[in-house]
Amino acid sequence: MKEKKVSRALSLLLVMALIGAIFVPAVSADKEVLSETSADKVDEKTLLERTPPLLIELRRMK
Repeated sequence: MKEKKVSRALSLLLVMALIGAIFVPAVSADKEVLSETSADKVDEKTLLERTPPLLIELRRMK
């Protein structure tokens, strides 16, 4: 009988975890997207300083 209670509790926990895994992305997707005016603007020089060397090489190959 005790095993049945443990099994039910684990099933409930698994269902709650699945609901949480679905609910969180759904709520996050509802947020407004930042407009370009409020986003951080970075000039070309700063962008190159912050870019890893591998990505710079990949851009040169294109």
